[in-house]
Amino acid sequence: MASLFSHFFSRHLPRIARRSVRQVSQPVMYSERLILRPFLLSDADVVTYLVNTSLVADMTASIPHPYPEGLSARWIESHLEGWQARRFICFAVELKQTRQLIGSISLMNIHDDQAELGYWYGVDFWRQGFATEAAKRLVCGACSDFGLKRLTARHLDRNPASGNVLKKVGFAYQSSEMQQLGLMTCEELMHLYVYQPPFLVT
Repeated sequence: MASLFSHFFSRHLPRIARRSVRQVSQPVMYSERLILRPFLLSDADVVTYLVNTSLVADMTASIPHPYPEGLSARWIESHLEGWQARRFICFAVELKQTRQLIGSISLMNIHDDQAELGYWYGVDFWRQGFATEAAKRLVCGACSDFGLKRLTARHLDRNPASGNVLKKVGFAYQSSEMQQLGLMTCEELMHLYVYQPPFLVT
């Protein structure tokens, strides 16, 4: 787990090597059309607007609908602790050209050089390649900047578009099983995918 931050720390901040890793700011990442940055409390209203629809909630196991007032602010406030505790990293995804917030992508359950990839996007930004583009950028950073060696991801059987994103990024299908996660009220069929950097695949 520690190598996630020590790798980033030694690679990008050699001049302040004596500074506590916990003080290092979460990085910002760029792709052709997108910026991946830390969430701000000022994003809370937009987050609520984007996720407060059953179309988004039904594609995840962790977003409630209707979306409670104030939940987005509390969620954003939890991100710094997650980053400092080396448990998860959550990025806001915004359009580079307009700086419009369109969704979120995260590395979750970080441990032993492994993490789980997760993401959601506002309905207006589906089917435009944004999820794939952001995932490619974060996966690249997870391996080259954070030193992670294995990523997993899963999606509900009723959300095959997410599986297509994972395949485009380079994830390999691993297995399927009935699971009850997060806010799910019953078990549903989930599909598990795994990604390993090419240089680690034998």
